[in-house]
Amino acid sequence: MNYLNLQLHEVVRTVLDDNPRGVSPKQIAARLSLSLFTVLKWGEDPEGSGATIPVKYILAVSEITGDHSIVEWFARHINRRTVPIDRIAKRNGYISDELFQLDQLRGELSGVLLQALDDGRIDDSERGRLRDLAAKMVEMLYQFQSELEGHSVRFTRHDSA
Repeated sequence: MNYLNLQLHEVVRTVLDDNPRGVSPKQIAARLSLSLFTVLKWGEDPEGSGATIPVKYILAVSEITGDHSIVEWFARHINRRTVPIDRIAKRNGYISDELFQLDQLRGELSGVLLQALDDGRIDDSERGRLRDLAAKMVEMLYQFQSELEGHSVRFTRHDSA
């Protein structure tokens, strides 16, 4: 099904009604320690009486139901694609520690850059921090590349027509 043309609450409703694991909205609510009422509201139009699913519950609902439609909907709306974790390096069902650490470094790098943009210049301490973070990122990328050897993985930008 093409979820891109649906609104978020319609995708959520589909996942709540019919998911690969056959998990009911009541079971989802129990697993998330939420009321059934709250979970059902995510599947209704927020411009009416519904509520938007909080971002912190998107991955949880995806894991509980085995249906990744909501995550895919978000990815497509920011011109990205999702890649199943089993197609890239993983340990115990989770993405590798190296990729997680790389994302943490990217966040730190963004923070330093935003701070530099705030005052319009890069001072010596920011320059040193940027250099250190860039070196760590390059090292992490080499580690990640060696972890992916033998896998056919490409990270691409998805541009919707």
